[in-house]
Amino acid sequence: MSTDEQAREGFSLAAQEERCRQFAQSQGWEVDEVYCDDGYSAKDLNRPAIQRAIRDVKAKKFDVLVVYRLDRLVRSVTDLHYLLNIFSEYGVKFKSVTEVFDTTTAMGRFFITLVGAMSQWERENLSERIKMGLERRFMEGNRHGHAPFGYDDVDGRLVVNRDEAAIVRWIFEQYKRHGMNKIAHKLNQQGIKTKTGVQWQDAQIYYILTNPVYIGQIRYHVKKGHPITMTSDHEPIISEEEFYQTQQLIKKRSRWDSAKALTSDYPFSGVLVCGKCGHFMYGGKQKNKTGFYYIYRCSGRFKKGICDAPIIPENKVVQALFEKLDWIAEDIEKPEEEQETRISPQIRIKQIEAELERIKKRRKKWQEAYANDVITLEELRERTQEDRKREEQLKAELESIPQTETQPKISHDEFLEALKNLRYVWKHATRREQKEMIHSLFSMLAIIREGNRAENRAIITNYRLS
Repeated sequence: MSTDEQAREGFSLAAQEERCRQFAQSQGWEVDEVYCDDGYSAKDLNRPAIQRAIRDVKAKKFDVLVVYRLDRLVRSVTDLHYLLNIFSEYGVKFKSVTEVFDTTTAMGRFFITLVGAMSQWERENLSERIKMGLERRFMEGNRHGHAPFGYDDVDGRLVVNRDEAAIVRWIFEQYKRHGMNKIAHKLNQQGIKTKTGVQWQDAQIYYILTNPVYIGQIRYHVKKGHPITMTSDHEPIISEEEFYQTQQLIKKRSRWDSAKALTSDYPFSGVLVCGKCGHFMYGGKQKNKTGFYYIYRCSGRFKKGICDAPIIPENKVVQALFEKLDWIAEDIEKPEEEQETRISPQIRIKQIEAELERIKKRRKKWQEAYANDVITLEELRERTQEDRKREEQLKAELESIPQTETQPKISHDEFLEALKNLRYVWKHATRREQKEMIHSLFSMLAIIREGNRAENRAIITNYRLS
């Protein structure tokens, strides 16, 4: 029984144990062992003492298990059936001090199961009422939970913490040039702690960069993978423009959540993919006798377990690329002059802004419809999710539209020249410069490793130019 339940229901573990001992004494039984899960709830069987009791039942160390009340032992019908079957199999009787149960007959077992089902129903019904209350609070623009970094909770409302807000703005600014790991490292070096007083990690930085609370919104159902957001009345810390630019930058760097961030020093991260499964390869280091060397791992194998592609050393990737360069250069045909049939950027920008405004008004109508019980929460979630996807697509397109009619572009001949000269300038470039060259030439390089471990030969099987 948990400590909270003891306070709420008014009887301690010691009092329960004493009542059980008195009951056993009244029946002429000897108490052989006491099983006490102090601080644990009976919502499941994942408790040390109940697991020990189950082992002792199977070892036939006692004849009768006495509990103060059924819901002190178990609250799930499935768990109750499991325990009753074990008791029956090993010849152990079950007695409740405050309830009359007889597990030796079919009717008795049915009755105890019925009581257990009613207890489970009541618990689940309470859980649903709490959930509905939280959802209603959300739709009314209220939040629940702890205040995020950058805010303080003052009488249930979010109030900007000026010192923390300055750090939040600094994090957003730093992410334009650095990765999350480096930002966390800088904060830790300066002795700055998180809201809970611990050191920063990538996860906390990601949480801040992706949390719409900093633009004056609150969100719900985050852990279920389809969060709902709503405008709140608390003061924003970041502008919407900067926040959505950051979301696009996160997507660009993550490259399907598999590749290394573009701020890393691995030249092929974000471009190199596994030729077997198609997932991105991410960079790393391995030690050898002389120090360490760079390698690339398939995220399909090492993060998702769906591939068996081996690790490929970076020098083998470089070698495979150089072997393919001449063939790639010969394979590139000079493009024909493109017909100018595109809509001008200024017109397209106005079209996108108009559609975004329509989505904003439509979302408000869905929220009002839910508040007036015209649609269910599930219908609200589905409709706002569709609008959110379209909104993200439009904002991504808006970011990609050139601000001027004429953008300087590299010519076909210049591109070929850069491709052919890559092997000659490679060894004189820094790792960051190497990465810039790879990303300026290729958007994808697919690679496999052939031969035995000694040969360790890599081959570029496919490519896509930038």
